[in-house]
Amino acid sequence: MSKETPETKLCKYCKSEIPYDAKVCPHCRKKQTPNGCLIAIIVIVVLFILIAAPLPPVPMPLPVLPPPAHLLSPMLLPFTVSAILLKVTVSKLRL
Repeated sequence: MSKETPETKLCKYCKSEIPYDAKVCPHCRKKQTPNGCLIAIIVIVVLFILIAAPLPPVPMPLPVLPPPAHLLSPMLLPFTVSAILLKVTVSKLRL
Protein backbone atom coordinates (compact mmCIF):
# COMPACT_ATOMS: atom_id res chain seq x y z
CA MET A 1 0.00 0.00 0.00
CA SER A 2 1.45 3.31 -1.02
CA LYS A 3 0.19 6.57 0.37
CA GLU A 4 -0.88 8.94 -2.35
CA THR A 5 -1.36 12.63 -1.77
CA PRO A 6 -4.84 13.80 -2.68
CA GLU A 7 -5.22 16.14 -5.62
CA THR A 8 -7.70 18.49 -3.93
CA LYS A 9 -8.73 19.70 -0.51
CA LEU A 10 -11.47 21.91 0.94
CA CYS A 11 -10.88 25.58 1.64
CA LYS A 12 -11.02 26.23 5.39
CA TYR A 13 -13.15 29.34 4.88
CA CYS A 14 -15.47 28.96 1.86
CA LYS A 15 -15.39 25.11 1.78
CA SER A 16 -14.88 25.04 -1.98
CA GLU A 17 -12.65 22.41 -3.55
CA ILE A 18 -9.14 23.74 -4.25
CA PRO A 19 -5.82 22.16 -5.37
CA TYR A 20 -4.06 20.30 -2.55
CA ASP A 21 -0.88 22.37 -2.67
CA ALA A 22 -2.69 25.75 -2.90
CA LYS A 23 -1.52 28.33 -0.35
CA VAL A 24 -4.37 30.75 -1.20
CA CYS A 25 -7.94 29.85 -2.11
CA PRO A 26 -8.68 30.93 -5.72
CA HIS A 27 -12.35 31.59 -4.81
CA CYS A 28 -12.24 33.59 -1.55
CA ARG A 29 -8.52 34.62 -1.66
CA LYS A 30 -7.91 33.53 1.94
CA LYS A 31 -4.59 32.06 3.02
CA GLN A 32 -4.67 28.39 3.83
CA THR A 33 -2.75 28.45 7.15
CA PRO A 34 -1.36 25.36 8.84
CA ASN A 35 -3.50 23.44 11.25
CA GLY A 36 -4.04 25.20 14.59
CA CYS A 37 -3.03 22.03 16.42
CA LEU A 38 0.51 22.32 15.07
CA ILE A 39 0.80 25.90 16.32
CA ALA A 40 -0.53 24.90 19.75
CA ILE A 41 2.01 22.07 20.02
CA ILE A 42 4.86 24.44 19.13
CA VAL A 43 3.72 26.97 21.74
CA ILE A 44 3.47 24.27 24.43
CA VAL A 45 6.95 22.93 23.62
CA VAL A 46 8.49 26.41 23.77
CA LEU A 47 6.78 27.15 27.09
CA PHE A 48 7.94 23.82 28.51
CA ILE A 49 11.54 24.55 27.50
CA LEU A 50 11.39 28.02 29.06
CA ILE A 51 9.91 26.74 32.32
CA ALA A 52 12.13 23.65 32.57
CA ALA A 53 15.36 25.55 31.92
CA PRO A 54 17.06 26.28 35.23
CA LEU A 55 17.36 29.95 35.97
CA PRO A 56 20.75 31.22 37.11
CA PRO A 57 20.84 32.06 40.82
CA VAL A 58 20.54 35.71 41.66
CA PRO A 59 23.47 36.82 43.81
CA MET A 60 22.34 38.26 47.11
CA PRO A 61 24.22 41.30 48.40
CA LEU A 62 25.99 40.83 51.70
CA PRO A 63 24.39 42.72 54.56
CA VAL A 64 26.32 45.73 55.80
CA LEU A 65 26.50 45.47 59.56
CA PRO A 66 27.05 48.57 61.66
CA PRO A 67 30.12 48.57 63.92
CA PRO A 68 29.52 47.39 67.46
CA ALA A 69 27.85 49.98 69.67
CA HIS A 70 30.66 49.96 72.25
CA LEU A 71 33.08 51.27 69.61
CA LEU A 72 30.77 54.11 68.65
CA SER A 73 30.17 55.48 72.10
CA PRO A 74 32.14 58.76 72.54
CA MET A 75 32.52 58.13 76.26
CA LEU A 76 34.05 54.66 75.77
CA LEU A 77 36.30 55.57 72.83
CA PRO A 78 39.26 56.72 74.97
CA PHE A 79 39.04 53.53 77.04
CA THR A 80 38.98 51.41 73.89
CA VAL A 81 42.05 53.17 72.51
CA SER A 82 43.78 52.86 75.87
CA ALA A 83 43.04 49.13 76.00
CA ILE A 84 44.51 48.64 72.54
CA LEU A 85 47.65 50.61 73.43
CA LEU A 86 48.00 48.66 76.68
CA LYS A 87 47.84 45.33 74.80
CA VAL A 88 50.51 46.51 72.37
CA THR A 89 52.74 47.69 75.20
CA VAL A 90 52.31 44.49 77.17
CA SER A 91 53.09 42.35 74.11
CA LYS A 92 56.29 44.37 73.49
CA LEU A 93 57.39 43.92 77.09
CA ARG A 94 57.02 40.15 76.85
CA LEU A 95 59.40 39.96 73.92
